[in-house]
Amino acid sequence: MILLDSAFIIGAFRAKKRDWLDKWLQQTPDVMTCDLVIAEIKSGALGIADGERRKNQLRWFEDTFGDMDSRGLDSVLCDKAAELAGQARRNGFATRLDDALVAAAALAADATVATSNVRHFEQLGVHAFNPLSEHLPGKASA
Repeated sequence: MILLDSAFIIGAFRAKKRDWLDKWLQQTPDVMTCDLVIAEIKSGALGIADGERRKNQLRWFEDTFGDMDSRGLDSVLCDKAAELAGQARRNGFATRLDDALVAAAALAADATVATSNVRHFEQLGVHAFNPLSEHLPGKASA
C-alpha cells in the first residue's frame, strides 16, 4: 500500500508534472491517502482566486481523491502521531505534527509514504520514497 503525502502532490504540480502524476496514479495499484492530506490539497485549490484555474484544480481534486481510500483522523491515530513526534524530538529531529499524522496513518495502514520529504518520514520510522525524484533533472529525494 502507498499513502500519498501532500508534499508529493504539490511537488508534482510545482514541477509542472501533473500529466505524469495522473499517469503514475493510474498505473500504481493500492494508493491511498489520509484526511489531513485531502484537507491540505483542497485548501490549496480553494486558495486560488476564482477563475478557470481554480475550477480546473477543484475538478482535478474531485476526480483524483473522490473515490480514493483515505484514513480518517481519530484519537488512536492522533495518539500515535504524538508518540512518533515525541520520539523523533528525543532523538534530535525537528518534526512537524502534520508529518507525524501522515506517518501514523501510514503505519496504521502498513503503507509506504510517497513524498518529496523522504527524510522527514524516515526520521519517524516510516518507509518513504519520492516517485518524482527520478523524473526531475538534478533532484534527489530529500
